[in-house]
Amino acid sequence: METMQLHTIFMFYFLLLFHGVSTTTIMMVNKCTHPVWPGIQPGAGQPVLARGGFKLPPKKAYTLFLPPAWSGRLWGRVGCSFDSTGRGKCTTGDCGGSLFCNGAGGTPPATLAEITLTAEQDFYDVSLVDGYCGV
Repeated sequence: METMQLHTIFMFYFLLLFHGVSTTTIMMVNKCTHPVWPGIQPGAGQPVLARGGFKLPPKKAYTLFLPPAWSGRLWGRVGCSFDSTGRGKCTTGDCGGSLFCNGAGGTPPATLAEITLTAEQDFYDVSLVDGYCGV
């Protein structure tokens, strides 16, 4: 995992899904030796979480709390560079040249984790619908 296989890393360890009474928790762990910038896109009518993206330093974890009945996508971005205003770009999964995707999706190729929470049952999958990135 020393290469920029964020998608391996991203699908990585977000799988630590904990479902509680009122929230579901996802822990994202960056096992890479380089930063990873997770992107988050909510489903229609859902709130944007963590401003839609952030920098996750090497060997660090981030806990994301999902509200009940939330749906959306998460993907990994690598090779990112942003200025002090949050403008820049990523080599993979770029969301319009912004650190904070604010509801925008990633530019293909971007391997996705798709999540749908319901009162009865939760669903998730790893999707290649927006392409596969094995960089």
